[in-house]
Amino acid sequence: MESNRKNNGPDYSDTGQWQLIVNISRNGIFAGLHIRHSDEPARRILLSQQWDVSEESLLDKIEDSIYDNPSVLDDYSAQIVIETPRTIFVPTAILEQEEDPASFFTDIYNNVLPEDIMREDVGGVTALFFLTPGLKSFLARTFPGAKFRSHLMRRFDQFRKGGATARLYITVRNADADLILISGDNLVSASTQKWQTPTDLAYRLFNLLDVYSMSGPEVEIHINGKHPEAIGNLAEFARQYFHTVTIHSEK
Repeated sequence: MESNRKNNGPDYSDTGQWQLIVNISRNGIFAGLHIRHSDEPARRILLSQQWDVSEESLLDKIEDSIYDNPSVLDDYSAQIVIETPRTIFVPTAILEQEEDPASFFTDIYNNVLPEDIMREDVGGVTALFFLTPGLKSFLARTFPGAKFRSHLMRRFDQFRKGGATARLYITVRNADADLILISGDNLVSASTQKWQTPTDLAYRLFNLLDVYSMSGPEVEIHINGKHPEAIGNLAEFARQYFHTVTIHSEK
């Protein structure tokens, strides 16, 4: 009998052992297989593409990328992580009392249809988020039973048990950065901000803490991402003002 395993390596045909995590953004898609219930990086990459397309072409590009890689469509338990700045956070208890919960989002982004808004609940907070028209229904058809996740909420869920102190987590990418401010295990703020120079990142850091009156040196600063020079410059600057500044490797 033939086996999909080679040299006693992982058996990727055993879909019960693996979880498929698909990250989709305005700029590309990444899909990998992870050991279930593990925070380890992907053991096998199934799909990785970058692109520069218009808003009108984005859904077609996502669909073509997935259909051109049929291994992504195997019967794995799936999480679909949507990376988008068009994300808002609302206390879940307040959202549940609203007759039209989507209005929290459409009052800000009034060109978005309610049926295109995705939702994720974590720790008493709800993320409402949107990337492009028609994406939610396409993903629901293509990955039945998959969990839709906001990339900002996913990071909050990862970091929220980090201690009782105030903590700011900054994930730096080439043109933007996620800033997630947590007090204890409560979300204070989460957003994606544009930047061009390390000075922009420092401004974002101090402005966010100032808005919430949390600018004391006891605030912990945690930085990660894929732009080593900017990360190093930001950390060096932040260490002049904060007791704890830590650079983490990108998972």
